Amino acid sequence: MVAQLGRGRQLSTLAVKNLKLGKGAPAAAVKATEVLVKMVASPINSSDLVSSTSGSEGVGMVAAKGDKVTALREGDWVLPAMGTAVWTSEMVVDQSKLVRVSIMCLCTVLSIYLIHLSNFLFVFKNDSASIPVKQAPEDIPAAYAANLSGDLATAYRLLHDFAKLEAGDIIIQNDAFSSVGMAVIQMASQMGVKTVNIVSNDIADIDTKLRLLTNLGGTVNVTDAYFGSHEYKSLVEGTEAKLLLVGDDVGVLADMARASGKDSTIVSYAGKSPSAEVAAFLKDEMKVNVTSFSIADWHKGCTVMDRAQMNANLATMVRTGHLTMFYEEHDLDDFDYALDQARESHSLRKVVLRMDFPDRLEEHDARDGKEYEVFETDVV
Repeated sequence: MVAQLGRGRQLSTLAVKNLKLGKGAPAAAVKATEVLVKMVASPINSSDLVSSTSGSEGVGMVAAKGDKVTALREGDWVLPAMGTAVWTSEMVVDQSKLVRVSIMCLCTVLSIYLIHLSNFLFVFKNDSASIPVKQAPEDIPAAYAANLSGDLATAYRLLHDFAKLEAGDIIIQNDAFSSVGMAVIQMASQMGVKTVNIVSNDIADIDTKLRLLTNLGGTVNVTDAYFGSHEYKSLVEGTEAKLLLVGDDVGVLADMARASGKDSTIVSYAGKSPSAEVAAFLKDEMKVNVTSFSIADWHKGCTVMDRAQMNANLATMVRTGHLTMFYEEHDLDDFDYALDQARESHSLRKVVLRMDFPDRLEEHDARDGKEYEVFETDVV
């Protein structure tokens, strides 16, 4: 079964049809360097809604492989290359288009665990400690594995590739309620980096949701209306941000830039560009570095080791409880409903499709909001 948005990418139309390759296809149907992958899960990203590809990332399991495929075994979890059409129950792809979801060796996990017990866990301080040697981290939820290539990777790269961040440094980001934004908060907190997190003033129940960001590790969490106020500027006078991250809303970019420091860097990662007037202000008046980032482009140029180290560190954070992602799961044959949920504005939960149906377990239904009340505590 495969899900596709209809002609013209109209969100109201959907084609769900059977694959030519049926379930349980024999290994003989797979060529020497090909792999039969049974997809397990895939998120619906905002970029998927305007893309010509039906799904862009996900996690699957090796069901069969050609006789020249030696790096993978049946049962391994794999990540298809970014941009592969993954909204399908199964597919045949060349082995070059797959990355095994790796875990660290036992001694590395034990070492990090012991460091964690001593309150000195900084996963990001030494990426070389993460050595991929075995098969999939099946001890992390499939929804997390399905997002390793996209939002989680984006947050990780933003914190590692554009500034040499140290404990005590300050970063500012808008779009903080996005999956990328909430991941940035948690990763930065582990690094000892302070975050100023900006959200839209139009979001319902904003006070409760701001407390959520605080409980995730956000240092200062404010609305865009308050961020540009004289009161806020007086509060943070004398502080400078080393890194500024810009998501969907470029409207607060000028105010963000005014809080930047010497040689600060502004990174736009959601495909939005500032107006010519703002761009000139940033370059000529504020003297800040302005750049953009695309996780799809990063994947095209990264080394195998770079990606393996990143995946191992992300999986470690999930495994040790230092990285939480809010999501809801829906079966692939409920695609219409899942798509409606993904289009909800200001939703805190990432919509993840499950392809390993028929499976009507309760966790594949929309989660009740009460499950998240633990994050809605009062903050002193």
